[in-house]
Amino acid sequence: MPETRDLLEEIYQGLDRAEALADLSPQDKGSYFLLTCPNCRKREAFIYKDGTRIICNRRDKCGFIQSLWDYIQNSRRLSNQETLRELARLAGYALPGLNTETVERIELARAEANAWESAANYFRTRLWEEGGRDVREYLKGRGYSESEVRRMELGIFTSTEDLAVHLQNQGFKEHLAGFLVKQTFEHITKAHRLVIPYRDPAGRVKGFIVTGVPPKKL
Repeated sequence: MPETRDLLEEIYQGLDRAEALADLSPQDKGSYFLLTCPNCRKREAFIYKDGTRIICNRRDKCGFIQSLWDYIQNSRRLSNQETLRELARLAGYALPGLNTETVERIELARAEANAWESAANYFRTRLWEEGGRDVREYLKGRGYSESEVRRMELGIFTSTEDLAVHLQNQGFKEHLAGFLVKQTFEHITKAHRLVIPYRDPAGRVKGFIVTGVPPKKL
């Protein structure tokens, strides 16, 4: 049986996203499907044909971003195991037998993916607060417009303590939050503030690049 992440990747590769999101009236736009946003109900959401996230283009007014897994699970009120089976059905994927160990691996993989996405959102939000002014000015000085910064999903890093508290407040277990934070940000210094998320071709956060920002000249 494939590893959990490989299994999910195989399912996503064959997934019919138009059928999976039929309730959002998908319209084929070439490389993506235009959707009715589940949050604001405007025809301004989309998902790439090989993507795993539903994103509303009205980010300043709506801001809806949700994984395909979470949308299927929440809208249909499914358990993790039922969600996996539904995605496999939509992909025409012959799902192997699921034992307790496999289900636990799936749940851990989902928790990790959601934690990374939550961290990315946290970094983005902090950038547009008062504490991110110097980084925004630095990016502006480098020639990046606000729309480019938002599109690149840039953010700022404050401290491992702040991030761990955020993840725990979002419902992630303390040992998971602590492990992910330590694994990725243990050697970050105060000079490393600009955060750049790294996503795989399906749009899933796989890690972060944290780089230094020169101090503001007096």
